[in-house]
Amino acid sequence: KITFERKNNVHKQMEDMMKGNPGSAAMFDNMKKNIPKYKTDIFELFFNESQSVYKPAPNGISESKMMMGAMPAERNVVFNDYTTHTFTAEKKIFEKTYLIQDSFRNAQWKITEEFRKIAGFNCRRAETIINDSLYVIAFYTDGILAPGGPESFNGLPGMILGIVMPRLNLTYF
Repeated sequence: KITFERKNNVHKQMEDMMKGNPGSAAMFDNMKKNIPKYKTDIFELFFNESQSVYKPAPNGISESKMMMGAMPAERNVVFNDYTTHTFTAEKKIFEKTYLIQDSFRNAQWKITEEFRKIAGFNCRRAETIINDSLYVIAFYTDGILAPGGPESFNGLPGMILGIVMPRLNLTYF
């Protein structure tokens, strides 16, 4: 089992949403006073070399302070099958729950020479672009041979222990 912390910079996300709105600075400053800068949630990844299940930890989802309530897909449960290269995801979006089954995305990872220690493991940096424009940085270790990671991230020669998505102001470690 691996426990992941998903951290979302809510202030930066709100700032990005309000760009181009004249007069929104005062409203944004007022909102920042009432909303913590980060929303942090805890997830668990249960795995072996051929399968994994990623889901919220018990009491792992923190209360959302956003005016709109829960963020879409904040309680995702993802089952990955590394032998068939398929996943099944349960995603709750507002009032509806969807079950999605598909094959793994074919991310073209570029492995770099940068390393970082995560949870005592020596992790190597890899980068890719998904959905034509979303830049993703991953840190994986070959010390855990299962080729998975948080959510539906996979495809590297070892377990992904860190994900950074700068445009979404979101990290998983």
